[in-house]
Amino acid sequence: MDRGVRGRNRHHRPVAHLGHRGPYRHREAHLGHRLDNPGASTNAGTALDQWQDTNAGNQWWKLVPAATSGYYHLVNVRSGLHADVQNGSAADGAKVVQWPGGSGGGQEWRPVGV
Repeated sequence: MDRGVRGRNRHHRPVAHLGHRGPYRHREAHLGHRLDNPGASTNAGTALDQWQDTNAGNQWWKLVPAATSGYYHLVNVRSGLHADVQNGSAADGAKVVQWPGGSGGGQEWRPVGV
């Protein structure tokens, strides 16, 4: 997934068609870990991490189309909160947390081919 940063030119090959809106599990390519909501937290601000595949609801994410950008919101099935780059940061190493849905670019993602 590629985070939507308005005004930045990203060179990734887009995914042609997702088929349906999920939910999905997002896998890290090298080790096969999943995007994980630790401890199935329902608290806003919980930092997301990668974890071995447990097939639990805290590793399942819905892709919800953003209103006008062509990007998606990643909504955790267990918590109902959105994957959000903390404080909308564009810095390398910025934390990704879960947060209530909003309209900021830090919550907009798009699938890309690898």
